[in-house]
Amino acid sequence: MKNHLDDNKPIFLQIKEHLEDSIINDSIKAGERVPSTNEFAAFYKINPATAAKGINELVAEEILY
Repeated sequence: MKNHLDDNKPIFLQIKEHLEDSIINDSIKAGERVPSTNEFAAFYKINPATAAKGINELVAEEILY
């Protein structure tokens, strides 16, 4: 995970983009577990609902399940 978040972009979007980048560059392999909403929330000290929004967008796009 990136060590910091950009104040100029929505947090949920940064989480979504981080996961997409990790999938594209093969850091996260097909079928592999991604960090949970609670893991993102604890790491970045954010609300789990914010992390869930980024993850749920990838689920809606059928990138994650």
